[in-house]
Amino acid sequence: MNEIFYDGIATNNDYIRQFDECFEFGSNIVVFAISTDSQMENCKAAIRNASNKWRNVPIADIKPQVSMKYSVTQLLDSTNAAIYKEYEQK
Repeated sequence: MNEIFYDGIATNNDYIRQFDECFEFGSNIVVFAISTDSQMENCKAAIRNASNKWRNVPIADIKPQVSMKYSVTQLLDSTNAAIYKEYEQK
């Protein structure tokens, strides 16, 4: 899952590129945070493009190349040093 936020500066092409990047890199859901009807109106082209392009694309299985295991205690350690060290090595 990923999100895109309307900022009033980006163009429809920018939003289209963001949607494409989200779905190309494995997102199955993209939340587009828009506050007003006028913002929605400004982004209709990007939303329609994403819908038409990605709605019927099958969800690909994620096949990780590496994995790692760690305990809840390691995760809650204030430094997370052991986890980060192994992550950087992988």
